[in-house]
Amino acid sequence: MKKLFVLIVLYALYQNWDAITNNTNKPAFAADNVVVMYSTDWCGYCKNARQFFNDNNIAFADYDIEKSYDANERYEALGGQAIPLLQVNGVIIRGFQPRKIVASLH
Repeated sequence: MKKLFVLIVLYALYQNWDAITNNTNKPAFAADNVVVMYSTDWCGYCKNARQFFNDNNIAFADYDIEKSYDANERYEALGGQAIPLLQVNGVIIRGFQPRKIVASLH
């Protein structure tokens, strides 16, 4: 009976290993972060940044620089040059750079 119980527990751990490890290894970020992203629909790095923010429960504003004249003007005023262009708590980050994003978060 003990062997069956141990096997069931091991099987449950095996089935849920991703959920167990992902929740324990995620850094906790404060809710008061201000994250703004200037992006496009077709940009793969923009997609990765969106996924990063969503996976880590980080609220962000996303402005498409091809669909919004105002967004493009703000993007250009910040120096443009790369997409995504991120403002994380006032820090400008050009391109999807997870380490710089994490370093800029509270």
